Amino acid sequence: MTTRPVSELYRRVGVVGIRKPGYPRSESIIEGLQNLGYTIRDLPLSRQTPTWRRLLALLRHFPAFRQVDWLFIPHSNQLIAPLVWLLATLMRKKVVLDYMLGLTDSYEDRGYPPGLKRQIARLIDRFNIARMDSLTDTQAHRQAFRRLLGIEPERMRVLPIAAREGVAALPSPDAGVLVVKWVGTYIPFQGVDVILRAADRLRDRDDLVFEMIGDGDSFPQAQSLMNELGLPNVHLLRGSFPFSQLETMVARSAVLLGVFGDAEKTRYVIPNKVLDALTWGRPVITAESPALHEFLTPGEHLITVPPGDPDALAAAIVRLAEQPALRAKLAEQGRQFVLEHLAGEAQLQRLQTIVEDVLCQNQAQICDG
Repeated sequence: MTTRPVSELYRRVGVVGIRKPGYPRSESIIEGLQNLGYTIRDLPLSRQTPTWRRLLALLRHFPAFRQVDWLFIPHSNQLIAPLVWLLATLMRKKVVLDYMLGLTDSYEDRGYPPGLKRQIARLIDRFNIARMDSLTDTQAHRQAFRRLLGIEPERMRVLPIAAREGVAALPSPDAGVLVVKWVGTYIPFQGVDVILRAADRLRDRDDLVFEMIGDGDSFPQAQSLMNELGLPNVHLLRGSFPFSQLETMVARSAVLLGVFGDAEKTRYVIPNKVLDALTWGRPVITAESPALHEFLTPGEHLITVPPGDPDALAAAIVRLAEQPALRAKLAEQGRQFVLEHLAGEAQLQRLQTIVEDVLCQNQAQICDG
């Protein structure tokens, strides 16, 4: 769908900040804005430079603010957002900030101890969410910000993560040993320890093998636990790989795994990996959460188990291993649903509604014209 922006006065958008290459959230929003008729002007900042250098670079972008009508700040730019807001306010420009992940919930997720850094993160998050129009991925995540920060995120709107478009369904894997695969970052909420303990319960199943791909802070602990349990049915591949390469790696899998940590974050996000797995046309098992129920139906689109429960995860894996018809049904229904409801026209309509709502605040005479 292509349509005119809400007003010709607002058609030029400055995208300011770091943009993580290949990150589907930011790319889908920016591409969606283009499809809606907005003109994008990139005002990039380098990920390789320290924060203070980014702030200086942002000041150099300031004159370009005159050449755009409003500003969009992608995910991972919370630290520079207060200065963007200040500069934009001086020019009476609106700012929309993607709060896919806040600083406070990131520190909570990674288990950072209380200290000055976490206090500063909380202050920055409170400032950003109170003063800027912002986006997050689920209503549960919006409520989590309220709990974590002690403020009502009145200007925060929900835009779910979009499924990647143009991704073909992977062909069914060869018959034989059934590969159960996890791809992700080794951080607490992923629940890698739960997966390894589930694999321990299934060590006597010659028809099952676990493959785990990823890297992160807690990789050494995962490797230590795997060695402690002596798991012959688990293979680790350490590293971070581009999506195109992951597609080849995932092709031999019969079941893909989501997140399983018994953590607060598990309850308020729908991980990218879950949508990617469904888009590939693979049956998925992940932890039960209120966030999932906002957009997906367990038993129809995927299988869920209680977080932090290796016995339940092992039982779900056995269920899928022994029911190929169920695997095929979930794969087909899951892929069809996300492509119809979390991509394309449906996702574009959500974005259009949010942007028009933001831009039309106190501008009814322009928006109605």
